[in-house]
Amino acid sequence: MHTMKKLSSLILSGIFGGVVVGVMLYMPSIVNASTEPLIVAGYQDSLASKVASTDTSMTLVRGTDSQGRNLSGYYGITLDEGTASQEFVVCTANGTALTGCTRGLDIITATTSVSTNQTSHSRGATVKITNYPFDGWLANIFAGKDMLPTPLLYTSHPCNVSSSAYTICDKNYIDNQVAAGGVPGSNSVAGIFLLATKLQSASSTDTALYNSVSYKLVLAASTATDTPNTNTRASVIPMTKLDGYLDQSWLNYGLNYTWSGKVVHNATTTIAASSTTGNPLTLNTVPYAFPGSNPTASSSALENDANGNLSWLPISKLLDASTTPTDVAGTASTTMYNFLVPANTLGKNGIIWVHMTLAPNLVTGGTEELELAYGNATTSIAQSQSTGSSVSTQGTLDFYIMANGATNSQRIITQLLTMGNGAITTSPKSNNFSNSVSASVDSTQAQMILIRGIRSDGTTFNPYNVQTLLLNR
Repeated sequence: MHTMKKLSSLILSGIFGGVVVGVMLYMPSIVNASTEPLIVAGYQDSLASKVASTDTSMTLVRGTDSQGRNLSGYYGITLDEGTASQEFVVCTANGTALTGCTRGLDIITATTSVSTNQTSHSRGATVKITNYPFDGWLANIFAGKDMLPTPLLYTSHPCNVSSSAYTICDKNYIDNQVAAGGVPGSNSVAGIFLLATKLQSASSTDTALYNSVSYKLVLAASTATDTPNTNTRASVIPMTKLDGYLDQSWLNYGLNYTWSGKVVHNATTTIAASSTTGNPLTLNTVPYAFPGSNPTASSSALENDANGNLSWLPISKLLDASTTPTDVAGTASTTMYNFLVPANTLGKNGIIWVHMTLAPNLVTGGTEELELAYGNATTSIAQSQSTGSSVSTQGTLDFYIMANGATNSQRIITQLLTMGNGAITTSPKSNNFSNSVSASVDSTQAQMILIRGIRSDGTTFNPYNVQTLLLNR
């Protein structure tokens, strides 16, 4: 019976047309076009009460399969199998209730009810779900002992140019072949083809239906042209002109194009818009790798590290200048000069140089001191004379703020050069004072430069002509 079950599945899914969705068959007394007896493997039960030979309803004891599911559907059943009371029936089951039973099925045809095959069964009689009688009916069909009482009807056309030669085709397909006077062509069969439209060609459509028959599509000559224009170049095949070259107007120059290989121009190249590259630019065989952003400081220039790697450096320029003297009188600290350095001016490698010219002054003994500051970093420098001496001095002060490879690391160098004459000298005498300190000032923020003067003897001196410059090293 298992073999016959497989056979029934085969005829429904394959032989009758390949893609049969519905086959209308006439099965007297057993099944109709949409009902086939279900199979439950190894199902065995018993009657809960006695049934007479003419009863069409029965009650089961259990009504569930070995997995605990209620019976539900149309089943082929054997009562009292292997005994003198054996009987084949078909019933609709809903749990333990069997209704609409057809009793005493013919053991050969499986399509009719035989009254002599109908027997009564006592309470507790065995009930088994079996493949028979449906497989018995199919066996008669395949053995040629019975025929399909009605024609096969398809819900869709099972045949096309690629179908097997043994496919049972529908009448409409055959009528169309006769009307067309030939068979649909293919890569291996000479026959009828359809001309593709431009849209079908552009969409790579392989086949199309004509009178419900599928035909292979071929390209039409009207699909190709060598003279493109706004009205004709949509969904067409580009053809070369008589000179063997494509017309340039086939390309849309407003689109972006990506090239994976080299583009070589053997003539003058004009670029009318901006050009962007993320890789080094080679000029005269020398590659230059440009920075990935604009400089943070204005008036900057590109520096080459000898390997083609370019970086931004500030250009040397005058940041500030002052010619207004500020007197330092008395012993109080007096601001002689101040300037707010803009953020990111110094950078990682820049130098700020403050140059100050000191005016003549008179020292009657004591000390003159200069204090210099950049942000929160300070340094000082001083010169002194013996008490009671009288010296007239002039000189220069140089104050260097040097970035030390980072925006928060600097070296501050101060140099004071003075020259004087007076009671303790018979000729001009020069003095050179200098010092150096490290600083950690954040040059990405605006920072103040201050120069303050202090006199211990209470006399006066003043600066003039102060210049602050940014140097590029």
